[in-house]
Amino acid sequence: MEKQGITVCGTALMDVIKPVESYPAEGCLANIDSISYASGGALCNVLLGLHKLDPDMPLAAIGVIGNDSIGDRTMNALSQAKTCDFSGIRRAGIGSFSDVYQSHRSKQRTFFHCKGANSLLNRADFNVDSIHSKILYIGYIQLLDALDAEEEEYGTELAHLLHDIWQKGIETAIDMVGEQSNRIQKIGPPSLKYCTYCIINEEEAERLTGIPLKDSNGNIIRSALEDALRKIKDFGVSKWAIIHSPKLSAGMDENFRIHYQKSPDLPADYIVGTVGAGDAFCSGVLYSAYHAQNLQYALQAGTAAACCSLAAAGANEGMKTMQECFSQLTRLSGE
Repeated sequence: MEKQGITVCGTALMDVIKPVESYPAEGCLANIDSISYASGGALCNVLLGLHKLDPDMPLAAIGVIGNDSIGDRTMNALSQAKTCDFSGIRRAGIGSFSDVYQSHRSKQRTFFHCKGANSLLNRADFNVDSIHSKILYIGYIQLLDALDAEEEEYGTELAHLLHDIWQKGIETAIDMVGEQSNRIQKIGPPSLKYCTYCIINEEEAERLTGIPLKDSNGNIIRSALEDALRKIKDFGVSKWAIIHSPKLSAGMDENFRIHYQKSPDLPADYIVGTVGAGDAFCSGVLYSAYHAQNLQYALQAGTAAACCSLAAAGANEGMKTMQECFSQLTRLSGE
């Protein structure tokens, strides 16, 4: 059977977005301006991002969503992806959510996360023989407790799953989350052995590789970036290792060539929210991989999608078709 579409798996939740002027010191107070809800997590953001980039793309979803009102909100948000097969969704447990505090001053966001139903997703939820997509994407490592669990033969349950997917000739893509620990150095590499595309941000890359990527002014060090990409490839990534950051993205392709993509200088009032920019970037990369584009195109597509996402408070409200994203990137770049 010809492989078509992308299967998107992993964390699905609601972001409860709470804007504040700035973050308070511990034990102090900050006023919340408003409260709004937006779908979040790798499954929601990447699935809906792909659907907006290419409304005709065949999509499938695999995950566990809470059997409560938060879960109902999550399912309602996912249903916007009209071309998606949701038969791989299981309802159980309490709904996963993140309280997202968005600082007006810094434009950064901080997450207070409840893993909820996402921690229940396990290998039994994947009927490998029924998956016929070209690519299977899963995120985020470190938030999927059952799949992050240690496994004697492959290292982790997720590594075992990706091996089985890999054996079927399906390309695999993974993302991680910026947990404040070095646990990723233990649970990340086993999955990278069976990974076609690794798409992570600079914070996750630092923790995974142990290589500092920023200088004292917070600027990316290109030589360190190349060292980190090479180390990620050495873990076993077969095609693209990609590290994205707000100002610069880079990747190493299947021939070990480095590619770069700068982000445009955005107007001061352009950024409304940063909640889903990384997932939007990932959607652009996956779109490119699915349509057999090269890595340079993928970095441009990821940057274009992320720029569109930044123009709205939620992760997907600002997303457009891929052609429209490229047009917006051109305008923002002044080309």
